[in-house]
Amino acid sequence: MKKKIYIEGEGCDRRLLEKTKILKYLEKNNYEFTRRPSKADYILLFTCAFKKEEEDYSLDRLRALQNYRGRLLVYGCLPDIAPYRLGDFDSICKLAPKDLDQIDDFFDGIKVKYADVTNPHAIADSPKAAFVQKVRRNLYNHDFLANRILHFRDLFLKPKEYYYLMVCRGCLGTCSYCAIRRAVGSVKSKPITAILAEFQQGLKAGYQDVVLLGDDLGAYGLDGPGTLPILMKSLQEEIKSFCGLSPKSSSKDTLVRFHLKEVHPKYLLRYEESLDQFLDRQTVRSLLCPIQSGSPRILELMQREHTVEDVKRLIGKVRKLSPTIELSTQIIAGFPTESDEDFEATLALVADLKFRWVVVFPYDRKIGTPAAEMTGQVSSSVIHTRVRRALKYFRHNGIKAFINCPW
Repeated sequence: MKKKIYIEGEGCDRRLLEKTKILKYLEKNNYEFTRRPSKADYILLFTCAFKKEEEDYSLDRLRALQNYRGRLLVYGCLPDIAPYRLGDFDSICKLAPKDLDQIDDFFDGIKVKYADVTNPHAIADSPKAAFVQKVRRNLYNHDFLANRILHFRDLFLKPKEYYYLMVCRGCLGTCSYCAIRRAVGSVKSKPITAILAEFQQGLKAGYQDVVLLGDDLGAYGLDGPGTLPILMKSLQEEIKSFCGLSPKSSSKDTLVRFHLKEVHPKYLLRYEESLDQFLDRQTVRSLLCPIQSGSPRILELMQREHTVEDVKRLIGKVRKLSPTIELSTQIIAGFPTESDEDFEATLALVADLKFRWVVVFPYDRKIGTPAAEMTGQVSSSVIHTRVRRALKYFRHNGIKAFINCPW
């Protein structure tokens, strides 16, 4: 008799790809999915703890789901980012992204191991499920009511068909506010040959929009396989080979578009002299580059490893290399000691650099991070006021602004 499993939760593109692979893994091992947790032998909850709203929602669902008879597994960043909030759930099994291959130990009767399942390149959430999850998440967002028109519009946007290439896992960052690296571990890059083989599958299937993903995409290859510029050059050569173009031919006729999510400014700085190798104007159509702040003092406290002047120079070079590239960014409102002047400098920098999209994250104090111990914590009311100010400012300046990633 098949074991029944109930699965709930969502996340960013990277986590949704993992969810897609897990669904395939469970299908291969003869598990049957149910929409009713009361009927499930196993319950798998995908959690997020990037911001407090996601933490609270994940914990509410955990409290509800633990009352069912099914064996419960909590997957995601929550156990590593906020372990102090899980004191009442010591007996529940938990699994972090960096340990995902250990999922075999949780389920019974596993014949096909997770590591042997082919990596997915498309996200397998049904439109209805994705819509419901977005609504639930947005209702937990403190700015939802103030910006309900913006949110409802984005809920109904039809997504493009993207081909996802997960090229590395883990992070090498030292940002003082971030706790995610505790859950994802250090960087582990996929060999270029394996990425090219997966890329060929996408080309043969006719995909035109290819998204390169990594927890810390700019760190690709720093653990051995190569570097991001080398990878991009290899992918661009693969396009020419696949389409039968000569070395002197332009790749513009292939209609393949790369989208890079996300590249820390410090890696643009690291590869400044070779930007042209991976920001080819014909193939690289979008780049997410999170600047986080426009205040030199705040950037230093954040341990971001780049300066405001670096960002201005690098974004200028990117635009010169690829005038039509779509640039997006992220900022944090209310980092400890941030003054009104610091925050206004951030708004001005985003506007001056003419980013097309910006996600405004309210600072979230994560226990165990250096930033959490800093004096001068900004009050939640001031943070929320700044988030609303940012959204209004960016819309007035023709920049699309969000409080949750639309990507």
